[in-house]
Amino acid sequence: MILGTFLVGEIICLDDLVEKIKHYENYFHASCGGVTLSGGEPLLQPKFVLSLLKELKKAHIHVAIDTSRYNRFNRYYKRNYKSN
Repeated sequence: MILGTFLVGEIICLDDLVEKIKHYENYFHASCGGVTLSGGEPLLQPKFVLSLLKELKKAHIHVAIDTSRYNRFNRYYKRNYKSN
C-alpha cells in the first residue's frame, strides 16, 4: 500500500506468512494464545484471510479476527464465505 510517498506494509504470500507464524507455535500453545487478524479491515481481503484461517486451523493455532464488519461487501461475504 502506498501512503503519500512512503511504502507501508509488506507484500507476502500465504505460505511465507504461515511459516513466519509457525515460528511462534510453541509460544502460542504454552500461553493458550494465537493470532489476531486486525488493522484496517482484514475482511477486505476475504480470500487471503480465509486461506490463512484454514492453514492456521490445520496447524492448531487459535485465531481471532478484530473487525468492525463495516464494509459494502457484507452480502457477498455471507453468500460466499460462510464458516464451515
